[in-house]
Amino acid sequence: MSKEHAETEQRGRGLGIRERALRKAKRVLRRARSSATTSAAASAGRDMTQKSQALPMTCSNISRFLYFERFLQQMRDIEGDIVECGVGYGDSFVMLSILAKREGMGRRVWGFDSFEGFPQPTAEDQSPRNAQPAEWKSDVDIVVQRLRLAGLDEHFVNRQGTLVPGFFEASLDLFRGGKIALLHLDCDLYRSYRTCLEVLYPLVQPNGIVAFDEYVNTGQLRSFPGAQRAIDEYFGEQRHLIVSDRDTGQYYLVKPE
Repeated sequence: MSKEHAETEQRGRGLGIRERALRKAKRVLRRARSSATTSAAASAGRDMTQKSQALPMTCSNISRFLYFERFLQQMRDIEGDIVECGVGYGDSFVMLSILAKREGMGRRVWGFDSFEGFPQPTAEDQSPRNAQPAEWKSDVDIVVQRLRLAGLDEHFVNRQGTLVPGFFEASLDLFRGGKIALLHLDCDLYRSYRTCLEVLYPLVQPNGIVAFDEYVNTGQLRSFPGAQRAIDEYFGEQRHLIVSDRDTGQYYLVKPE
């Protein structure tokens, strides 16, 4: 077999794997959406806002679901829970919960958020976006509702998925998992990122993953420049370990042994 033929065949296999993964993600999100429709019909008469509905099956959501799924596969042999800081209305939290449930290893999924919006931004956060206190205020009850709409059972909602309201300086001390296998940070602001890294990164296990929502060339970074500054300051000379995901362009770090 010629070198060119072998390379073409290898590329074809790679595309086949990605296409199968994409179809699988679509099936999972379709089941979640179907379950949401059934649950919503049972709650006829309830006026639900768009944010309280199930995850829409958009290309962006499918890509993000596959991004998290790759992490779950990579950390299969690593002990620890999944922790998200910055839950908002729960898109990522729901995806991580679906994956944790499907994994079947009993990992708890922790979600930390003030549910009161941003704290006071600092000088490091100054940008044309002009972030303000109390922006992005969300609702913990809506996140719980979306977990149910995604087809997650009551045992998961009540025991395996844990939402902790409060600003990070106070709420992170309530983490009782001990070990972290995946830490997803969607904190936006400088002080929030610093606090989460200082408290939680020491609990991330060797070969565990830290994923950043705002870093380098992500669209969010222009609005929240304090995020990269906090990350780079914390990791210092180790920031070279932060790499980009090939499909989403999001950045993450695998903790060295």
